[in-house]
Amino acid sequence: MRANIEEENELRQAEKQKTYFEHLDRNQKQKELREKFLSDFSKLSLVDKIIAIITDTKPLHYYPTDIADINIDTLKSLSSEQRTGLYKIIKKYRMTEWHVTKERIQQLDRK
Repeated sequence: MRANIEEENELRQAEKQKTYFEHLDRNQKQKELREKFLSDFSKLSLVDKIIAIITDTKPLHYYPTDIADINIDTLKSLSSEQRTGLYKIIKKYRMTEWHVTKERIQQLDRK
């Protein structure tokens, strides 16, 4: 009876370890995918980055915030539909880094 309990404990421990290492592997793969994405993303122009944010399904916090403060001229170079799309995304996520850009879009489009 005692051997049976120890065997079950060992099996449970082995399963926990397996699950843990699978978790680490998944995290590493996700990290590598994000690093590749950010590497490719960094090569885009600012306007292309903005368009990628508008057209992609990734959440706003997935993108680097160093582009969050978009100047008026760049916003003017976007179509009204693109600005509206960006505005909706910024409004949805309420990230403080994007607040000034949201206000600029409001000024441009009288939202």
